[in-house]
Amino acid sequence: MRIVQEGLSRRAVIEKYAIYDFQKKRGSQLLPNFDAWNWSSADAIDEELCRVGLKTGIPAGYLSWHIVQITVPDFRECAVVVDIFSEQRQRQLGVIERIGGLVNWEEKLFQHLGDRQVPSWYDHIKHGEVLSDSAPFLLRPSVSCERPAQWYVEDGSGRAVTFVANAKAFAPLETVATGFLGTVPDVSAGAKIDIVPVEKCATPGRSPASLILEAEEGRMCSGGETWMRSLSLNGRD
Repeated sequence: MRIVQEGLSRRAVIEKYAIYDFQKKRGSQLLPNFDAWNWSSADAIDEELCRVGLKTGIPAGYLSWHIVQITVPDFRECAVVVDIFSEQRQRQLGVIERIGGLVNWEEKLFQHLGDRQVPSWYDHIKHGEVLSDSAPFLLRPSVSCERPAQWYVEDGSGRAVTFVANAKAFAPLETVATGFLGTVPDVSAGAKIDIVPVEKCATPGRSPASLILEAEEGRMCSGGETWMRSLSLNGRD
């Protein structure tokens, strides 16, 4: 994972991420009024993210970020949301790939989609096309339950899995995507702050494909259908 730029502010990352989420996923050109947000408080930022339907937790919890270029081998070093491969003890994509966990990935995805439209990124990745800088990933360092993975994909799990499942379509060291990697946590509230990722519940009968798609669509703040997982933002257990 190659660092392109260091030290992006929390606001800069959230604004860039919002452009992708609103324009690419929702087809909306109307962005939130970011000038009215209280950017000095992680809790206040998190509330605003939830209010406008953006991913909560880590985007508000890191003060500084790097812009990084990502290869397929980099994605193999990433963990993804626990519900995607709930039958696997491992969460690192490279390990899941080696034990056959990505076999028939396309079949599982299409089975769940039914009559719904396939996400635009799917065919691009399947046919060996890289994603533009306007479709960034959100990443952070891994914590103990996600290791031996080096990083965790906060936003973009479905795309990451699809890249690894279609690895043969790309050169080993080809840059396939751009992302924002959280580097400096906001510890203003103490050594461990209560900004936590919100992830979909593992619901009996729900396929991993459905959970991925709903995460990709940004449905991360939906009341009783979510659960809160405590996370130490400084990376300690």
